Amino acid sequence: MPQYRKLQKIGGSSYFVTLPKSWIEKNSLTGGKLILLTESSTGDLIISPYKTVENIRSVNLKLDNIDYDIMVRMIASAYINGCTVINIMSSDKRSLKNAEKYIESRLPGFILTNEKEDFLSLKFVVDLSSVNFMELFERIDRITSFMCDEINDENALKEYDIEVDKLYFLLVRILRTAIMDSSLAKVIGLSAVHILDFRLVLHAIERFGDELVILSGRNISETLQKIKLLKELSVKAFTGNSKVKPEEIEELKNKAYNSLTNVENETKPHLWRLVELASDIADLSETLYKSSEQEVQSLK
Repeated sequence: MPQYRKLQKIGGSSYFVTLPKSWIEKNSLTGGKLILLTESSTGDLIISPYKTVENIRSVNLKLDNIDYDIMVRMIASAYINGCTVINIMSSDKRSLKNAEKYIESRLPGFILTNEKEDFLSLKFVVDLSSVNFMELFERIDRITSFMCDEINDENALKEYDIEVDKLYFLLVRILRTAIMDSSLAKVIGLSAVHILDFRLVLHAIERFGDELVILSGRNISETLQKIKLLKELSVKAFTGNSKVKPEEIEELKNKAYNSLTNVENETKPHLWRLVELASDIADLSETLYKSSEQEVQSLK
C-alpha cells in the first residue's frame, strides 16, 4: 500500500522524511543503522536496507571428461543466473585453462581470486546497480550495425562478435537479477514485462550477430544495408520512439525481403533470418502500433 510522508526542512539546506515503522521493524533496523539511497534511471529515489553481508551465490563445476561446448554452457548458465563465485575443478590443466580463457573473454566482471593445479576460483566484482543498462543496450545494437558495415572483414567481425557476447551475457545477468531484486529493477527503470521484452530483444540481437559472423566475407553489402536499416528502426520503435510509424517498418521489411531475390541459395536462409529477427524486435514495441489502434477505435 502506498504511504505518503511530508518532507520536512532542517536549517537552510537539509531535508528529512520519516520512514514507516512497519518497514523499519521488517528489516530489523534501529537508530544509527545505515540505509542505502539509490536514484533510479527515471529519477525516483529508492530506499533499501544497507546489506553489510555480501549475498554470495557460489557454484562448483567439475570439468573432468567434459566436452568444451558443455563446459561453455555450464559456465554461461552460472553467469547469467547470478552466481557471484564460480569454483572450477579438473585434473586436466588444459580444461582449467580453457575455462579461465572463456570467462575472461566472454563473461565480464569476474576476477581470478584463487588458483591451484586442479582448481580455479573466480569472483564477480561488479555492482550491477551502478551499471547503466540502457547505455549497454544501445552499444550492443550499435556493434551489430558496425558488423553489417564490416561484413567483408572476417577478423573485424570476430572481434565484434566477442564484444556482442560479453554485452549480451552482462545485460542478461542484469535482467535476471532484476527479476529477483526489485530494488535493482527500479534502478534500471524496468517493470517485469519490460524485463521479459528486453530479454527477448537481446536474444534477437545476439542471434543477429551470430548470423553476421556466418555471412562474413560474402558479397552481400547492398542487401545487408537494407536489413541494417530495418533493424535500427525496429530498435528505435522498441525503445519507445513514437516517431516511428508501422508503415515505415513494413516498407523497410518489404525492401529487405525483395533484395533477397538475386542472392545465392546458400546465403539466402541466413539473410532471411536476419530480416525475421529485425522484424521480431519491432513487434515487441509498445508504441509502434498504439497510434494505429487508437485511429481504428476513433473510426468506430
